[in-house]
Amino acid sequence: MKKIDLKFKTTTNRLVLRPYLDGDEKDFYSMIINDNREHLDELLGSIAQAESEKKIKESIISLSNDWEENTRYVLSYWDKRANTYYGHIWIEPVDSSISNYEIGWFIDKHFQGQGYVTEAAKGALKFLFMDLKANKVIVRVRDHGLYKNKSIAIATRCGFKVEGFLRKSVQVFTSKGPGPIVGEHYYGLLREEYLNSEEMKDR
Repeated sequence: MKKIDLKFKTTTNRLVLRPYLDGDEKDFYSMIINDNREHLDELLGSIAQAESEKKIKESIISLSNDWEENTRYVLSYWDKRANTYYGHIWIEPVDSSISNYEIGWFIDKHFQGQGYVTEAAKGALKFLFMDLKANKVIVRVRDHGLYKNKSIAIATRCGFKVEGFLRKSVQVFTSKGPGPIVGEHYYGLLREEYLNSEEMKDR
């Protein structure tokens, strides 16, 4: 697996995507306490309920270690001009031997509906296929919650294809404890599909 430096960054029309850096805990914590706890509870777990910047900083250090050890790549994304923090894209190896990865995302609820997640996801896909040389990328969307349709729409806009639905395959966990067991929608994007996409033809 290719080693990617923590100084890595990539840009889109409106965004800068990069690993979290020391000091980013201030923006992350400000986002959490700005009416995002419930919104992100299921996605981020205990970190969404953090009561101090210190807890966020510990998480950021852990994510930096994951990056350096090639176990997970998390790209925070920011407004290119105003440096406003929006959220992050997480990337995990599914099978390193064949360069298959999984991708997921979140955004501050106050910036939903403006195309930022789709733009950030496309930037992350460029990183995946061009830098990590991914063979395939998957998205799993739980059949649960307020934002499943938004995530399905984002996956579709990014060129992912429906691969199936697994019934009652994952349990939901929140800060309140275990929740229902729900199904998951599976979407996939192959390397050749990405390289032949309109996204690449426009570059």
